[in-house]
Amino acid sequence: MQNLPYFDEQPGDVNARRELGHLQTVPRIITPYSVGLVALFSICCNNVPLVQHPIEPATRRSNDQDSCGTPALPLPTPRCSPAEAATPVSSAQCSGSIVKTTGEAQSRALLRALTDRELVDPDLVLRRIGPSDRVTLHDINPQRLMETVEEMSLGILIDSIMPDFPVFISPTRSRAELLDAADLEEHCKISKPAGYSTDRPIIAVVDSGPNRCIPGLEELLWWNDRELIGTDGEDDDSPRNGYVDDFNGGNILNHSGSFSRKSSPHATDIAKMMVAELALYEAGKKPHLMFCQYFDGASGCVSGLVECLWYVVDRKEKGDRIAVVNISAYSQQRYAPLEEALQKLNSLGVLVVAAAGEGFGSLDVQKLYPNRFGLKNVVTVGSSSSAGKNHSSNFGRRTVETFADATYSSYSAARASAWAALQAPYDWRMSRNLLISAGYSHPGLEAASISGRRIAGPRTMRTAGACRGATTRRLVSPVPSGGQVVSYVHGSVQLEAVSIECSSPGPAPKLSVYDQNGKISRHPPSMRDRGPTCIGCWDRNAGDGVFSAQWTPPRLGSYVLRVEWPSGECEKAMVAVCPKN
Repeated sequence: MQNLPYFDEQPGDVNARRELGHLQTVPRIITPYSVGLVALFSICCNNVPLVQHPIEPATRRSNDQDSCGTPALPLPTPRCSPAEAATPVSSAQCSGSIVKTTGEAQSRALLRALTDRELVDPDLVLRRIGPSDRVTLHDINPQRLMETVEEMSLGILIDSIMPDFPVFISPTRSRAELLDAADLEEHCKISKPAGYSTDRPIIAVVDSGPNRCIPGLEELLWWNDRELIGTDGEDDDSPRNGYVDDFNGGNILNHSGSFSRKSSPHATDIAKMMVAELALYEAGKKPHLMFCQYFDGASGCVSGLVECLWYVVDRKEKGDRIAVVNISAYSQQRYAPLEEALQKLNSLGVLVVAAAGEGFGSLDVQKLYPNRFGLKNVVTVGSSSSAGKNHSSNFGRRTVETFADATYSSYSAARASAWAALQAPYDWRMSRNLLISAGYSHPGLEAASISGRRIAGPRTMRTAGACRGATTRRLVSPVPSGGQVVSYVHGSVQLEAVSIECSSPGPAPKLSVYDQNGKISRHPPSMRDRGPTCIGCWDRNAGDGVFSAQWTPPRLGSYVLRVEWPSGECEKAMVAVCPKN
């Protein structure tokens, strides 16, 4: 066998390369290994393994020539089976069904049939989830629903039935503090303040029901002018959204603007944090707060979270200047309607700031959603202090964007949401990149987040005009899980690398590929930030500072993907192409 300088080169390619010169390449089709599965596990440039335990403060090592050069041989033998992560289990009960019909007419027919038989209360139990071809049926599980539809013999065309399931809520108080119900009742009369401006940006808080009487909140509340001048007890929005008198937001539990606070002060605590965070700023620059309630207790159901997001979409499409959505919930199960609603917010230019949560550890290992959807308009924030990561906070070197000082990540996300809204009318990409790059570096967070930074307070953050020299470089995909990632991607590996300088994209990184013998690929793909129009790039959004590429391994074996920036920083990932059982 002829000794070739490139592992993906054929003997006949050598003479052609000599004739054309080393700066030119001869295109060659590499056939994907159609029966392969790809296992990837994280190797950092400085040879420090991915941290999967509570983070201890450490000093980041510089990238020297040895760590960024040719990988050491031989490569480790890959493990082709993923590791399982232990996870907490939510105690919430969500026993309903999410139904997708073949169209709005079929949804209406199903609603009428079930209402006529008094199986559901359409005002309290049936909810519309996003598009008109979906409804949620609480207290009717999928099996019972199918039996009922068959018994009615109405010929209703149902595309799919998905069970509802609970979401975790990042806490704001200890269990002992929850016994204090002082924040559950309103004892004041609120009104739209004089000088209210519709030009200010809006933060949509998707949570429980707030106490609107807390000091400082009244001046921040968003007001729905159509409902204010309309008739009490009616839906005065145009077009109607199904919510009656939603003056400051909607409650999907009763389809009105009346918030319930039987047992959860969660939204009130989030509002208090935002009021405190915005206290240092001029009144005319402060964002408004809109609320959407979908739970009143320790946790809620994913169907309610999704409907609240579609409520926000509806308000945005009606012209309200929603810049940021704040979420404290996270789910263990991937749910397509949730991803669809977040993608819609992405298309509308809305940034979503989500709490990293508590109790799961590394999100590089444990998949939680919306974090692992991979949507770049979703920023995940963990909780920290001056000492580094809080012990209970979830973290992730490739999955958690940044940290903010607070006792729980729900508070951290509230602080980050308030600060991001202050950046309006910046594009969501600029606000996101500033959230990642404009905090203060902390050595204890280097292995716990993409940025390695923390937001310590409103005055520690830098605006786009004041930010200088803050850069973030990180390979964020593929994401290791339990030391490796097993991906059934038909022989293709998707890569994403962050390159940010303050609010703007940084320089493009360069990808190099080595095989198990140390030979380099002659045809590595280029990493680009051009959006979905870039063929073969697998890039989600143009100009967001996330550079993407898709690499197809030519054969089974071990490979090292090395991503290097012009500054000399680099990261590596080992790829094992295994036969599919």
